[in-house]
Amino acid sequence: MPSCRKAEEVSYFCQNGAHRWLAMSPKSASLKSRIAAAVQRAKSDVFVPADFTDLGGYDQVLRALRKLVAEGILGKLGYVVYVRLETSFIDGSRVMTCDFGGAVRQTNAQAGGAVR
Repeated sequence: MPSCRKAEEVSYFCQNGAHRWLAMSPKSASLKSRIAAAVQRAKSDVFVPADFTDLGGYDQVLRALRKLVAEGILGKLGYVVYVRLETSFIDGSRVMTCDFGGAVRQTNAQAGGAVR
């Protein structure tokens, strides 16, 4: 696995040998921008606030997720389930990156199969 360096102004992330850059210092980045960067890097399309509690407190994470929903980066599926959105090539509206059934399956898998 290649080694990655961390500079003061640019953070380097390594994932499967591919370098991804976040153009801000982790210390100066807002929680909302750090969550948005984590959403971009994630393989999953479905998120719960517990996925981001390592970045901040639960209430702070909820506020940041609400802001990302208002900006159209995430959509809200349920009480605490959020889904990644993308721009539709048909009409330019924001749509889910996966279908509803796929989002339910991903949520179930993240919950360890406890939800039926």
